[in-house]
Amino acid sequence: MALAGKAVARVVRRCQDSKESHELDLSNCILKSFPDAVYFLLRNFRIESVMLEQNQIARLPAKFFFNFQHLTVLNLRSNRITALPDEVCRMSELRVLDISGNRFQTFPSFILNNSKIQTVIVQDNQIIEVDTDLLKGASLSLKELNLCENPLSRHCHSQLEYIREEGGFTFCLAYSPAEDNFADID
Repeated sequence: MALAGKAVARVVRRCQDSKESHELDLSNCILKSFPDAVYFLLRNFRIESVMLEQNQIARLPAKFFFNFQHLTVLNLRSNRITALPDEVCRMSELRVLDISGNRFQTFPSFILNNSKIQTVIVQDNQIIEVDTDLLKGASLSLKELNLCENPLSRHCHSQLEYIREEGGFTFCLAYSPAEDNFADID
């Protein structure tokens, strides 16, 4: 019980700190979900950055994106998230999204429609395919897309290489070299 009390106190203390800095850092707090109390504690404050890395979060509820609409940075690195809800589109100020080290199997392509997004890091997930047509039409604000350490299919690799050789990307694209995997086998 004492351990749980310390964890709650840590979250409350970090919420208090974020009121001045506008940056909520709940990294390494052993969270399995986003605490509802945080919405109450920060209800009258504008938070621009949320760091939730190194927790055990499996999903973020839609209300997270309603309550933190003004985020410019969202770091969800190293959790257990498999997808983002459509409500993430409400975050029109978002510039940096880091969903590395999670369990995404599908690239959240709708994030590329955000007119201010600059950096999208989806490294170390389980993504096999990426809609390369959508990448070609990505927001001009996009500066970096990191797809490294994903088991991208050979077809996806060849499409990415073709577009890169054409000069079709206006941003820095990183991905791991093609490896033999069985995802390509029909």
